[in-house]
Amino acid sequence: MKQSGKWRAWRIAGTDFRQGDIWDVHTITETWHVESAETDGLLAIPDDIPAILGDTSGTTPNIGPVIKNIADPWGNSTGWLDGFLVRDLQWAKSGRGADVRVTYSSRYIELDAAKGMTTTCTDGTCENLANAVTLSKGLFLPCSMMPTFTSRSARLLHDGYSVNPPDNLDVSAHIGGTIKEREEQVRQIRLKLRMVLDVESLPIDGIISVVNAYMGKINSKTFMGFDAGSVVCDGPTLNHLEHEFYELVLDYTADNWFHHSQVATKGADGRPLMNGSNYQEVRWMREARGSVDFNDIFPSGDLGKSQKYQALTGKWW
Repeated sequence: MKQSGKWRAWRIAGTDFRQGDIWDVHTITETWHVESAETDGLLAIPDDIPAILGDTSGTTPNIGPVIKNIADPWGNSTGWLDGFLVRDLQWAKSGRGADVRVTYSSRYIELDAAKGMTTTCTDGTCENLANAVTLSKGLFLPCSMMPTFTSRSARLLHDGYSVNPPDNLDVSAHIGGTIKEREEQVRQIRLKLRMVLDVESLPIDGIISVVNAYMGKINSKTFMGFDAGSVVCDGPTLNHLEHEFYELVLDYTADNWFHHSQVATKGADGRPLMNGSNYQEVRWMREARGSVDFNDIFPSGDLGKSQKYQALTGKWW
């Protein structure tokens, strides 16, 4: 039972707890009966509700409102359930008082068998799934990556070339080879990275700052199994899920030619320079872009390690 100077309340139904998987919303519900502590007082709905929720009368330990308000936490420590916040209050007149159904929820889930991998990538070994480790018990949020396989049409001017598309140059040296003049289908993979974020940890202006630095850039380090220089960030979308939780969606394109095309060197008249029937000089060329380590999108600590592992494997365990 809880009692302040003006109101008293007691739980009239058992507490229900619904726990889902990592992509679900987890909820706690409980029902309280609240009445006026004054002998002749009757509770009126909705008129008395603000007074109940705003009551700070009483003395320790019964100080403060007898019913928690929206956004109040379940508990006062740092445990998983203590972080659940009140999301909904349903009031119904009952006798001299009211029955109040209180609903708490969170998207965080507590796991003690989650796996993770380093978010710092200096070479391809950092994304070797055999290097994944079991993380300490903690709170985690979901992440996933969905690939779409496609291709683009590119003009193959020279075949039998001796210089492959470079990962770290926008313009290569002469690639050699002989004239081919045909269309080539270059393999591409579109990547859609989805991750749930908590704006209490990273506010929206911080999210904007981070993803704005990625738009139109190319990866400086290995990212999602793709070599440096092969992935371009096409753009982000931020969707509101509920309360303080948002879903960030980042679209990327990985290109088998590192986003290069073959371009013949032209003369002053704008026509390709020729050496007989062969192009005199052909280079790999691509749009000039700044480079960014896309792995920085993952949060620091075990949360980021788990989300990267989820993106690469499709599961958290």
